[in-house]
Amino acid sequence: MTDIIGAFWDAFQAEDMTGIRSVYPGITAEQRQAWSGLFDNAERVAVTHSIGAFSLRSTLATVQMSVEWEIRVSGRNLRQNFDGRATFQLEGTRWAMTAYEQDQR
Repeated sequence: MTDIIGAFWDAFQAEDMTGIRSVYPGITAEQRQAWSGLFDNAERVAVTHSIGAFSLRSTLATVQMSVEWEIRVSGRNLRQNFDGRATFQLEGTRWAMTAYEQDQR
């Protein structure tokens, strides 16, 4: 799951919606629209994250993380820190990211 989370944030930093959808098939239409709009306006996106608590119950897992992103828009750097939760479902022999939520700090 940490590989999936890393690939998710790598794709986010690369402003690559196709890459995001490939590791996060559960992306909502609202998230897709918001992030596409963000990428359309951003000159640069930088993301750092750290993984915290991890919960596993049978075929469902939740991973807590702390995230900081810095986005350059119109020559200004905007920083945002938040806590996020990714939910994973075991599908056969592979874990799939089915949900992502974030809370402002």
